[in-house]
Amino acid sequence: MKRYQTFGARFGAAIIDGLVISPVNMLGRVLLGDKAENSIAWLIVYNALCFFYSVFLHGKYGQTLGKKAFHVKVVQNNNEEMGIGFKKAFIRDSVWIGLVCIEIVLALFGVADNSDAASVISFLSFGWAIAELVTMLFNKKKRAVHDLIAGSVVIDVSKPTAWEKILMQQQGGQGQASDV
Repeated sequence: MKRYQTFGARFGAAIIDGLVISPVNMLGRVLLGDKAENSIAWLIVYNALCFFYSVFLHGKYGQTLGKKAFHVKVVQNNNEEMGIGFKKAFIRDSVWIGLVCIEIVLALFGVADNSDAASVISFLSFGWAIAELVTMLFNKKKRAVHDLIAGSVVIDVSKPTAWEKILMQQQGGQGQASDV
């Protein structure tokens, strides 16, 4: 059903969200210059802002600015009328947060510059991204791993198509149209 066909919108939303947060990264680069790349403090501040942006907006509104622009929203899987709240929003991002925390710990111990440690973090991040993509493409509701973990689903909240309106009328206006 169109309601769960959100892959393209999610991809577009990620690009918009990247553009929204990129001025913060640019500001850090302007203020710190070349030191920004190697600054543990900047790594912590920048990633904290990124995660705050995601967790707060998903928890409060079910949408980041990118998702709002693409008319998709994160809701509870077992009750699509309910938002996910801050706890589930945090859980959705917990693996990325964990990977960044590992990167920060490695940086604190001076191991982040070690090519083996950087390779492990890159491998874990890449593996996670592949798992997200595969699960999103191969389940009925197009839920990524982070949605499965948090009990959430991303839905299309744009206006229903003409066919969905007809199906909804035939069902007496109750609920959503069935799979078309």
